[in-house]
Amino acid sequence: MINKSSFLTSFFIFIAFGLNAQTWKHKVQYSDFDGKYDIVYAFGYGGSSPYENPQFIVRNIDENELFISDLGYTGCDDNKLVIVFDKTRKYIVYGNPSTDNEALFLSSIYYQNEELTERTIYHLLKEIMQSSKMSIRFSNDCSIRDFYYRLDGSTSALTKMFGSKIQSEIKLFDEQQIKKAKALEEEKKMMELPYDIWRFKVDSARAWEKEKMSKQKSMNDALMKQLLLNPRVDSLN
Repeated sequence: MINKSSFLTSFFIFIAFGLNAQTWKHKVQYSDFDGKYDIVYAFGYGGSSPYENPQFIVRNIDENELFISDLGYTGCDDNKLVIVFDKTRKYIVYGNPSTDNEALFLSSIYYQNEELTERTIYHLLKEIMQSSKMSIRFSNDCSIRDFYYRLDGSTSALTKMFGSKIQSEIKLFDEQQIKKAKALEEEKKMMELPYDIWRFKVDSARAWEKEKMSKQKSMNDALMKQLLLNPRVDSLN
């Protein structure tokens, strides 16, 4: 028979193990069709029946992709996720339904501050790695469902899958955004340039015409003055 001391020791060991257990896990999968690929996944909580534990999945079969399964029926229009990290940072995500309408593949990602700013899956993955809790509201024309994820173990799992790629992809994205901003500024200048040239030409033409008329007036005045000072009278024969 287990004594009280042994039971309590086992109980606290179990609690400690449960608290330290990683929620996010990394696996290497093999497929006859897709070959070798990585997968990172975690089960959520707080969802409503029968979608109580939606699974957040990251994988890289053909390309890096994020999707959530068992979150609700995704066959309705306007599938949308509102994702909040640590109750402060909010993202708006639009996605595409799976063929069986039981999962949603994340596609268009925006960070919501004063306005929506375009982001990538790598920004979302960085948030997952650096945060403690992720809250998700899934909505479409059929329903609204809320669920949550603890993020312990996410840094380790995602680092095993991506290494330093998340940081490098974000850096590349930022550089591309700077280039786009510069290109838009140059385009704006080019759009304004023809008008400036036209304005310059018009102003120059007006100045030239004014100067021409001034010179002509000066010549006429000088000629008139000469005629007045030296009148010529033709003699009659």
